[in-house]
Amino acid sequence: LRSLDLRGEYGLLPHERIGKPLDRRDHLAREIESAESMLGVAQKLRDAARRGDPSAFVELGQRYAEGRGAARDPKAAAQWFEKASANGSAPATYRLGALYREGRGVERNPKTALKHFTEAAEAGNARAMHNAAVLMAEGVNGAPDYAGAAEWFRKAAEFGIQWQYLGGSVNNG
Repeated sequence: LRSLDLRGEYGLLPHERIGKPLDRRDHLAREIESAESMLGVAQKLRDAARRGDPSAFVELGQRYAEGRGAARDPKAAAQWFEKASANGSAPATYRLGALYREGRGVERNPKTALKHFTEAAEAGNARAMHNAAVLMAEGVNGAPDYAGAAEWFRKAAEFGIQWQYLGGSVNNG
């Protein structure tokens, strides 16, 4: 790729043409730079994950969950979030709960989702507080736990999460 002639109509490289109109070669040069940058980031992430860095586990999980820099793979996302969660990452525990609630990459299991949401909520994750409250109010453990749900809704509200639970539906504003 480095042998490409990226000089535009003015005979200048893209960074030399400040204020000049962009052409096809400018866009190609930017795409190459972006790809090289992404490859460098991906390598650094893999290296950090090999060293056991929980924040790298979270980032890899997010990339697989969102299809950002990698093919969308909910199962791989769940595996990375599981590793990060096991290392104390509340955001990963929250994301893992969402995967179990929705059945993406793992078998749908609202009870396991509630377990993960509660764990993340206890670590201070406001969205997990809200989601734990919803699942408690829906009675995923057998019967609705309105007292527990109200407590988590209250705590989530302290973080600015607005909620309303109306007969089985939740409106999170």
